[in-house]
Amino acid sequence: MAFNSLVSTLEVESMDKTIAFYESFLDFKCISRDANNWAFLKKDDVEIMLSYVFTKINFQNPFLLVDCTSMWMILM
Repeated sequence: MAFNSLVSTLEVESMDKTIAFYESFLDFKCISRDANNWAFLKKDDVEIMLSYVFTKINFQNPFLLVDCTSMWMILM
């Protein structure tokens, strides 16, 4: 059986801020959302699921967990 597509799921701490980032800077559209539990975003043929972070993991390397909005502002 062959796969036709794959939808990545990203865990986020702030659903509102993450959706705003993807819509404002990357031109995604929020297709469906369940409060702060999950959201489904789409742009062209790219689909992304967002899920609220249920468990925080304390990594020693701070670059493993990056706030998308902060990273975008640094790159601008």
